[in-house]
Amino acid sequence: MALALHYHPYAEVFYVLDGEVEFGSLKDDREEWIPSQAGETVIAGPDVVHGFRNSSGKPARFLSISTQLHQAFFDECAVTARSDDPIPPFPDGEELRRLLGGAAKHQIYLFEQE
Repeated sequence: MALALHYHPYAEVFYVLDGEVEFGSLKDDREEWIPSQAGETVIAGPDVVHGFRNSSGKPARFLSISTQLHQAFFDECAVTARSDDPIPPFPDGEELRRLLGGAAKHQIYLFEQE
């Protein structure tokens, strides 16, 4: 589970349910990743560059709370997976273009570092 640094004009709240999830942001133009454990909450304000990843090698789950734009993006672009499915490779080609188009349509923008 991972999502590259991105931003959107609305806040997002994360609550870690199980395991450990690292949440990333930018500090002084450098990526900073902070581990969060089950029971902890992380808040990304509007237009704050953020992302998340699980680098522990163990299962993790979290709840993300945001706006209807997030739900609309997932409804349009997400693919249903089971917990025992292998982790798919990061999309490329036509699949990546489809996801990026869906993201921009719902005001989600990948952050490009210089």
